[in-house]
Amino acid sequence: MNAASPPRKMNIQQVLAYLGRASSVRRYHNRPLHQADTVGRHSFMVLWICWLLAEGAPSNALLMAAAHHDVPEAILGDLPAPIKRLLSEAAPGVFGQLEERMRAASGIPDYGAALTEEETLALKLADRLEGAMFSAHEVFGMGNHSLLGVYHGYREYLLELMGAGPLSTQPLCDRARELMSIIDQMYLTVEDTEYVVFG
Repeated sequence: MNAASPPRKMNIQQVLAYLGRASSVRRYHNRPLHQADTVGRHSFMVLWICWLLAEGAPSNALLMAAAHHDVPEAILGDLPAPIKRLLSEAAPGVFGQLEERMRAASGIPDYGAALTEEETLALKLADRLEGAMFSAHEVFGMGNHSLLGVYHGYREYLLELMGAGPLSTQPLCDRARELMSIIDQMYLTVEDTEYVVFG
């Protein structure tokens, strides 16, 4: 597989069809959920969490990268994280190459390639913050304890990311910690979540 293969040229109808297919891919398909989750909903939230992490002034590249970061799942589906890790261990680099080929097939430019180191970290943090928020709502807001391990997993991923960045990314990591604290307050307190969010 050639990871550097150029994007296939597609017309607008094909791009819209690909995005429509990607947006409806079900997430957490191997677990019972009280609320449906899709790549479209997830990407929408990741985009806005990137906006929050960038203090309301994200680059266009970051927003576009957030909007399309899971587009390869239109073909691959949403693989659980343990499967991705096993694939990476069994054949290092192959899963990344496969995702890149699927992204190129969408006809959408690789906006992730234009990100700075800090923006790349922001996208990863936003992705995990959204996962923590969704699983917190399922577990603590709706009583679905089958996602408790997922919730703790996202928190562990966040801690790893925040501890691995260079000193220059400390303000970004501090904002991510603040957002995680707000998510905890939304779902781990006795207050009514809907009132906290909408009241």
